[in-house]
Amino acid sequence: MPVHLTDIAAEASDIEAEAVNTATGTTLLGATFTDAGLRAAFSRRGHTTRLRQYTVTGAVFDTSLCTMHLHGRLIAETAYLAAGHEWTEPDARVDKVLNADAGHRPILGFNRGWADYHHWTMQVLPAIDHAIRTCRGMRPLCILPQIGRSQEATLRLLGHAHARYVSVAPHQRVQISACQISDLLTGGADAGVSFAVHDTCRRLAERANATADAGELLYVAQSDASPAPLVNEEALALRLGRMGFRVVTTAGLTPEEQIAIFRRARAVVGPPGTGMSNIGFCAQGTLVYELVPRAAPSNRLSLLAQAAGLIYAADLFDDHPAEDAAEDGWRADPALVEARLEELLDLVA
Repeated sequence: MPVHLTDIAAEASDIEAEAVNTATGTTLLGATFTDAGLRAAFSRRGHTTRLRQYTVTGAVFDTSLCTMHLHGRLIAETAYLAAGHEWTEPDARVDKVLNADAGHRPILGFNRGWADYHHWTMQVLPAIDHAIRTCRGMRPLCILPQIGRSQEATLRLLGHAHARYVSVAPHQRVQISACQISDLLTGGADAGVSFAVHDTCRRLAERANATADAGELLYVAQSDASPAPLVNEEALALRLGRMGFRVVTTAGLTPEEQIAIFRRARAVVGPPGTGMSNIGFCAQGTLVYELVPRAAPSNRLSLLAQAAGLIYAADLFDDHPAEDAAEDGWRADPALVEARLEELLDLVA
């Protein structure tokens, strides 16, 4: 039977307490949000969410599933992003024991989604950042996967030159004498507004020397097919181009380049996908208009926009079924998008 971090942690402390949401900015949902529950999920929250950091001793960490077990029992929160059938029977195998040197504090620095830009930038980096910044009197030892150049670049941007980083191989079960694990890694910020996440975004933007010119109009192309492809994106982009929007594809850009582009934006429009996660770097008061597929709505950009003090607007759009199921997707209504933008752009004129 699974156990919970609140029950087995040797220590626990707040990263941020629940508090009144004092962020500026507004949430403007279109008439397409006809479902009351969905409208509530995307609307402005009255309070921020409580996020905690825990110290766990003697647990075994699965470096592929990113689940953690203690005495053969799953720590429930660490099953975030893992399918149920993958963790129902914990394996007692231990491949490696990680004992930190005296004066070091191990910090768990990744989750199952670490290779995805959103999960790395908006979950992993804030978890690492806040754990290191509160590691007083001890040297942080951050446990990482085998990361690539892009992730290395973001760690350099964070600073923290005094921290040590150690990589663990995939498909291993590592027993850690004691380590810190954050609610930020286990989806805690998915449920509400987090100033802690935005604080890390702000620090990254400052260290990237990104200036807030607030001039450009951006359409962020869907660089992946998540949650489903926008089948008429080309026609939509052409229409927005005539309104003065520049089409941006973030794939292949360095973290510094992505931060700079979004920091300069006056308005950002786009469907959900990797690139839109960068709205966390936008200057306060920037307009963000999200095109949301009705079949797979996610409010994570709404929550991120609230913490950043942005003007967030959104509309829902219907599926576009195809004869070949592999070509299914959804379709935005270009006329509706243009009409909404004619009103919304007046807010940032």
